[in-house]
Amino acid sequence: MSISLSAYRGSIIEGLRTATLLVERWRKGDCTLQELVGEYGDYYHYEALDGHEANEDQKRILAEFSEFIEPHQKITLDVVDAVYFGDEFSEKQLEETHRIGMDVAEKRLRDLCRQYDIEGLLKRLSEISI
Repeated sequence: MSISLSAYRGSIIEGLRTATLLVERWRKGDCTLQELVGEYGDYYHYEALDGHEANEDQKRILAEFSEFIEPHQKITLDVVDAVYFGDEFSEKQLEETHRIGMDVAEKRLRDLCRQYDIEGLLKRLSEISI
């Protein structure tokens, strides 16, 4: 049974609000990077925001919200999927395994928050009716 388009659109908006709010909480210092990653999980992939599971109508909805989805793609790929929280790897070992340490992850996330104006995106998302 497929979900109605309005329900799909609503779930996309709610998911984006929740994920963006979590990033904003981190930006404001209300949670640690480890807490953010734990709660954020594999959001972008789990919700299939790349459209690989979407039909044509759903892909149009994803395109409508692409400016809100793009930051989460970058956050997932460049920070969440790359960060290593352990301390037994050297910088060289992290590089060899395509992972990054906490300092680099936090810098990347700060840069992404500025680049995409996470606070502004959250405000605009809150103004969208479901």
